Amino acid sequence: MAPGSMQRRGPAEQATTDRGEDPAGALTTAGREEPARLRRKAHEQEQTIEVQGKEAAFFANHKTRQT
Repeated sequence: MAPGSMQRRGPAEQATTDRGEDPAGALTTAGREEPARLRRKAHEQEQTIEVQGKEAAFFANHKTRQT
């Protein structure tokens, strides 16, 4: 990663990067948005797994009480 690529950029500078006119290593808008999208997706999946685990425990407990 380029030393200056972590700095906040204004809209004009970001547009230059998005057009491919900036030095190599500068993040495009899509390149900046993808990690955030992936973090959101991972969080949603973690929540789903947690709920499914609780459901499985509930039904396992409920089933053993009925028999």
